[in-house]
Amino acid sequence: MPKTTPFQKRLNEKMRAKRNPMSLAGLKAPVEPVPEPSAEALAAAGDLHPSRYPQHPDPTKGQVHGGVCNRTACDNGRATWWNIHTYGFYCNICGPNLNFADSAICAPVDAKPTIEEMNDAAYRADIQAAAAARRIRTRLYR
Repeated sequence: MPKTTPFQKRLNEKMRAKRNPMSLAGLKAPVEPVPEPSAEALAAAGDLHPSRYPQHPDPTKGQVHGGVCNRTACDNGRATWWNIHTYGFYCNICGPNLNFADSAICAPVDAKPTIEEMNDAAYRADIQAAAAARRIRTRLYR
């Protein structure tokens, strides 16, 4: 890992301060409580796996088939790609990018799986096989 020069350290401090102006005055940002999700939001999200990641304050983010992408930095809709490790839906942009040469973990599905399907090894293997087949097919047409 390259050493950081004094100039780079000062620049990093300034950039951090720009992102959080309260740090210039030595103040900490007030911590706002996370609002409780509404009953409608919980009903729309359906079964929430206890190990889902990340656990957004909005329970519908990444948990509704055709809803908002599970990736924190993404707000795209039409999330139909299911990830077997994060237990969430991803959009057509983020979903395929989660599959690498040695791991296929995300594939499009027709509906949200139940908790039993999420924990079922055979279902997870089917998702991995579909993701691997889609990755190979996509690579052939590029």
